[in-house]
Amino acid sequence: MRRNVIVCAIMALSLIPLQYSMAAPSLAGCSQMVNKGALAAIVGQSKALGRKDFGSAFAYATSDFRKNSSVATFTQVIKMGFPYLLTASNIELTDCQRMNQFYYYQVSLNSQGSTYSLTYVLAPQSKTQSLKTNKTGFGIVAAMRNQAEIEDSPI
Repeated sequence: MRRNVIVCAIMALSLIPLQYSMAAPSLAGCSQMVNKGALAAIVGQSKALGRKDFGSAFAYATSDFRKNSSVATFTQVIKMGFPYLLTASNIELTDCQRMNQFYYYQVSLNSQGSTYSLTYVLAPQSKTQSLKTNKTGFGIVAAMRNQAEIEDSPI
């Protein structure tokens, strides 16, 4: 399969099929190269979380994030604040905006029959800033649930 396929299915090692896609017209705020790198970083981290491989998932964070945190802290944040990331079955990037050196992606994520709306913030990472397992050229700065959803959700 060619890398430029926008929609495809992946079988995660946890045997949960993880599908991902990009809503191409809405992602015009960022270049195709940036969109591919961001999608690879978000999906790579999601696949690692689906396997409960928190160390590999942590590798998709920016070098600054990794310097100021730890795998143990990251694991606790995911388990307590974002448990649905551990069972994600579908990820769609729906919008991208660039502000300074950061890329803000609106992401729709399905997990166990529920849909979650998040904002991912990514930044370019050089080869020296990235860990071996993250070859996407991007690091995740943060992921946040969108406020309107938080007010309507029991989590």
